[in-house]
Amino acid sequence: MEQNSLIQNEQKILTQRDKILSQRDIYKILPFGKTKTKQLLKSRKLPVVKIGQDFITTFTLMEQWLKENVGE
Repeated sequence: MEQNSLIQNEQKILTQRDKILSQRDIYKILPFGKTKTKQLLKSRKLPVVKIGQDFITTFTLMEQWLKENVGE
């Protein structure tokens, strides 16, 4: 039983990591203020796609970007 529970939790985490994040979600997960996040979005330094006036990405891409850019 416990093995099934672990597998289900892992699948849930993987699904959440591949979830598409909206611009509002990006503001919530980044450890910066809204102004700095807007600057990064507009400069295209974040791994995002612009749709209309909004930006989207995935959690996995944002996590990878943060790991690669820590300390810069």
